[in-house]
Amino acid sequence: MSKQSRLKHYGLAVIVCAVAVGLGGPLDAPSSCFLLAVMASSLFGGTRPGFLAVGLSGIAFNFLFLPSPLSLSSPSSHYLRFGVFVVTALATIQLVETKKRNEESRRRIEEDLSSTQRRLSRATQIATVAELAASIAHEVSQPLSAVVANGRACIQWLSAEPADLVNAKVAAERIIRDGKAAGEVVRHMRALFKKTALERIALNVNEVIEEVLSLIHNETVRKQIAVETDLEKRLPTTLGDRVQLQQVVFNLLLNGIEAMETVIDRPKKLIIRSKMQSSDAILVEIRDYGNGVADSNRIFEAFYTTKEKGMGMGLSVCRSIVEAHGGHLGISPSQGSGTTFFFSLPLGTSQLE
Repeated sequence: MSKQSRLKHYGLAVIVCAVAVGLGGPLDAPSSCFLLAVMASSLFGGTRPGFLAVGLSGIAFNFLFLPSPLSLSSPSSHYLRFGVFVVTALATIQLVETKKRNEESRRRIEEDLSSTQRRLSRATQIATVAELAASIAHEVSQPLSAVVANGRACIQWLSAEPADLVNAKVAAERIIRDGKAAGEVVRHMRALFKKTALERIALNVNEVIEEVLSLIHNETVRKQIAVETDLEKRLPTTLGDRVQLQQVVFNLLLNGIEAMETVIDRPKKLIIRSKMQSSDAILVEIRDYGNGVADSNRIFEAFYTTKEKGMGMGLSVCRSIVEAHGGHLGISPSQGSGTTFFFSLPLGTSQLE
């Protein structure tokens, strides 16, 4: 603290004590006025100005407000009155200092808490970015893998003697199709980050399901997973974003595939159903025959995962997408082993958020 600041604080003690002297007589409350002076000096000036205020108040109280200044011949009641005043004034300083220390302490705690919250927020952002990056990479890798496979097939057809132009053309058309699919994923991810309006078109949910099944066909064959479909043929259309709904179906199917990784004592099977839930909503059910879900209440929470390398964002993102379409995503009780996920979508009058 600078010398000038200290002088201001001591000057404050002198001023408030002078004010207490001026008000103590007319108000007939000298003790209260002096205690207020001590409190103000200690609160705004510090401990030492507070002690100065005690000294000045004691002198003024002795010479101006006792019937006579204290002396050896003064009655004990005068000493008692003066002593009570001094003790009360010193206690006031102590209380003020305790209050200030406590305030300096709920402030440091608040700063530490704020710092911790900032670090947690940063960690959450990093985790979210990492999960989104993994999700984007996975979504894009599917059509890109198909592009590479069809490119190799196209070269083989062209290298044959004679060249098989028909099959080479089919492979080239598939390359174009899968390249566009990868571009659509990137475009929708950019729209998501920019918070622009997503595409809203009339679509058939069965077509969305069949498109995703074609993407995971090789994976289910490789892992010897039987896929059964029970899709209601006359399903009405709904308004939605095709790529995002594909992502929901894809993630739910992928969860089912991963849930059956360690199954060896029963057939591995995925069952996909679509039907009318009510007169104004469509229901899609995806059942696996895996090991089930340990905590169905937390499975949709962000960052909750039972996978060793998972970040716990897949089902949380799926729920956000479905709810943005005006629907609901949940888990139904399954007969026997496995898990049944379902999501509902309103019919064509739905509006995206």
